[in-house]
Amino acid sequence: PGTYDGQVTMVPYVTIRGAGGSCGTTITYSAGGTQANNSAAVIMEDPTALESVCIDATPTASVAWLGGIYVPGGAEAQVYDAIVAVNGDGLGNNIYGVQAAGSSELTLGLSWFDVTNAPANNYGVRAQTGAVVYVSTTEIIGGPPVRFDGPTDPVPEETVERGSVAITPP
Repeated sequence: PGTYDGQVTMVPYVTIRGAGGSCGTTITYSAGGTQANNSAAVIMEDPTALESVCIDATPTASVAWLGGIYVPGGAEAQVYDAIVAVNGDGLGNNIYGVQAAGSSELTLGLSWFDVTNAPANNYGVRAQTGAVVYVSTTEIIGGPPVRFDGPTDPVPEETVERGSVAITPP
């Protein structure tokens, strides 16, 4: 249990499992300026899992990218029982709860993603071309809740909130 400040880069075959009850383990991350699109509180590798953790990401100044969780291309990752809050605080564009890079596979379950207050581009889940995201019993708040990189329209909010759906961009 505790609050951990700074970016966490996971190593393969590791599960981070929180302790101490609801939000007993919290990871906080702040960034400002022009960041890479993998500027996130937690960077997951292949294969890794994140369970029973709260993540809170906020900008310190105007920011070009900021997220809760980033899954790099080719990685397979699982997130369960997580609460991810990313508040753009009016300072950033491209704010996301979780981003799955091309050719990654991500499973989300029993989680809550709340991404708000970005001047442009709030995404609960951002799936780059070629990524596959499975969502089960998860609430995603963002505008739009899910974004594909590619010619497909965003998934309507009612198909992802508190339900199950496989999201496969073209």
